[in-house]
Amino acid sequence: RYNQDFAPLAGRYGVIGTPAQCIERLEQFVDAGCNYFLLNAIGDVKQEREQLEIMAAEILPHFARALRGAAAGEPSQTNPKQGSA
Repeated sequence: RYNQDFAPLAGRYGVIGTPAQCIERLEQFVDAGCNYFLLNAIGDVKQEREQLEIMAAEILPHFARALRGAAAGEPSQTNPKQGSA
């Protein structure tokens, strides 16, 4: 069951790459209707802290700004339909 190549699944359901690539991928999920995410660092345990810090510093603020704009009724970069009547 677990003795398989997970690359196709990771590519389809995962968010892996540079911060810009991760933001772009997460935006695709948002556009598809996803409202909640569970983000985890993957790979070598020695790199986990660095990955989490990058998520907190570079990825999450992008979506926090988009949410603040949506709350103010402004269309967001993650979902241009938000804010339209």
